[in-house]
Amino acid sequence: VSTQSTWDIESKNIMDWHNRLDVIREKIRFQLCAKGIDTLAAIQKYFAELDLDKSGKLNAEEFEKFMATIGVFLTTQEFRSIYDAYDPNKDGEVSFDEFIGVLRKDMSEPRKAIVKQAYELLDEAGKGAIPLEALTKKYFAQGHPRVRTREKAPEAVQKDFEIAITKWAQKGVITLDAFFEYYQDINAVLPAEKDAYFVDMVVKTWNIAEATMYVTPAHLEKLETIMYEKIRQRTTAKEDEGKALMKAMRYVDSKNSGVLTPDQFSKLLVNIGCLLKPEDVQTLFEKFDYDRSGKICCDKIASYFALKGSGNNPNVQPKFTVEAEPPNQVLEKIKKNLTSRGSYGIRGLFLLFKRIDASGNKKIDRHEFAWAMKENGHVLSSLEFERLFKFFDRNNDGFVDYDEFLRGIRGELNEKRQAVVLEVFKKLDKTGDGFVTVDDLVGVYNAEKHPKFVSGVMTKKEILEEFLGQWDTKKKDKSVTLEEFIDYYKDISASIDRDDYFEAMLRNAWKLPEPKLKGEEKKVVEDKKVTFADAEAKFFGSPQACLLYTSDAADERSSVDLGGRRIIKKK
Repeated sequence: VSTQSTWDIESKNIMDWHNRLDVIREKIRFQLCAKGIDTLAAIQKYFAELDLDKSGKLNAEEFEKFMATIGVFLTTQEFRSIYDAYDPNKDGEVSFDEFIGVLRKDMSEPRKAIVKQAYELLDEAGKGAIPLEALTKKYFAQGHPRVRTREKAPEAVQKDFEIAITKWAQKGVITLDAFFEYYQDINAVLPAEKDAYFVDMVVKTWNIAEATMYVTPAHLEKLETIMYEKIRQRTTAKEDEGKALMKAMRYVDSKNSGVLTPDQFSKLLVNIGCLLKPEDVQTLFEKFDYDRSGKICCDKIASYFALKGSGNNPNVQPKFTVEAEPPNQVLEKIKKNLTSRGSYGIRGLFLLFKRIDASGNKKIDRHEFAWAMKENGHVLSSLEFERLFKFFDRNNDGFVDYDEFLRGIRGELNEKRQAVVLEVFKKLDKTGDGFVTVDDLVGVYNAEKHPKFVSGVMTKKEILEEFLGQWDTKKKDKSVTLEEFIDYYKDISASIDRDDYFEAMLRNAWKLPEPKLKGEEKKVVEDKKVTFADAEAKFFGSPQACLLYTSDAADERSSVDLGGRRIIKKK
């Protein structure tokens, strides 16, 4: 039988790879684990060795060699199935990211739970960001299963951990998401049957005490059922379980704060007849502490049990409080103050928030928020500040998400403005990789008519650097994502009333061609056409004014504070 005939027969007999993918993926994980490979980083070097043209991709033949090199052996049918799965864009090649993307899926609930539990115990300050150095010192390599079985030396395990975890660090800290990403790499090389191994590895390498170990879903469900039954027994015919629980919570929430602390939750359980062990009370508290703020939102837990009492009827939408009205007058006052400073007003407040956000989680507490608003030049009464803070402190945890706050001020780009911003980004992104770098900007941004260049204050390169400085970019190579680019122009857009001014500014600054219009539409646009001088005056202020950045120490009466930097207007 010819090779082609054999291939055709196999093609007819092969099962749908969508149905077999999970089985094959588990086989790969099993073989990787048996070979002693503990993380994806351990196999990346083999991929690179076979990637002779350094394209970051392997063809079918190279991919088959790669699988053999890492100790994975599949049947012809299995290889064809998995190759199709690892080549989602169907370009005939598999990248390492595509390969690991399939393996990193589907972390089981026990694994997720122990990783989350470990992080919360390690995050003693509760800030959601653990210093990388502190984390590496706490890691107990001697507790790793492969060290205990003498398959690996503790020094080797410690070194592997430090290399792998450092990859996920941002600004020297590890967030919960980054912690999960690290364990996703480990999860990728452990088959489903190794849940106990995974849990044991996490527990022993972080020295987690037995009392704080993973709680099974079955036990958690049992505790929840006990609590529900006690609530149900207190529910009258004229109310549901949610309202009955709200009544009980009011007895322990004497200050009507809308949240319960661990002690108040413990008293609540006793009051409704739930006499549980302290560790079970803690387990239930963590179940309903949805945002990990250390407090339970009364409205949310009441809604949960009201829905549970209805048999999880999707038509039941319990609501226990009137939705807070946004403080529109206060927001308008702040927006008016910011836009009066020019196009970088809102951007300056954003940069100030970023500067004081030490944890990098985009949340600031009451004291930080009050300081930032005062530092940025906003005079608010006590009542105005309270209305503002309470509205944006959505879950009553004492923190404000400043991204959400700024969205309330800047608003969104309308369809016309967003279209021209996307047109600019598409032109700048010459490589098509979704990022704009300094190299992409060179020769595109029109700095020749910029007031600072005309006045001789700055060179073209310095203007570009200043322009990029308006982003607190996620990447260290001064590159900007599309999301960051749009957010930047949302800030600029908020201070420009007319769409034609906004469009003229972008088209002139980035040398975009005029849109192709016909007939009457073209005549109307030409009648209302905005010149570059008009847009320049709107964007930069008076054509004679020159904007200079100086340090925080600058103390000029004519300066305007923009997030820790001063803009000095000189005639």
